Amino acid sequence: MTRKYTEAKLLSLSKKEREKLEEIKNKVSETGGEVSINQLLRDGIELLYNYKEKIIERYTPKSLRNLIEIDRR
Repeated sequence: MTRKYTEAKLLSLSKKEREKLEEIKNKVSETGGEVSINQLLRDGIELLYNYKEKIIERYTPKSLRNLIEIDRR
């Protein structure tokens, strides 16, 4: 089954990020599997979604009052 993606994609990756994805892709190939960098990125998004609450908490600004209340719990 092939999924069709209809939205345009533009993603800027650093050379180091691209190399890391290529390394994973090559390891998969070495073990007899097949994956594209695009699929790795889509899988990464799914992983992030599973941790969305922690991510939201991490990037939400905290006031000093909130930090004190959290510490009291």
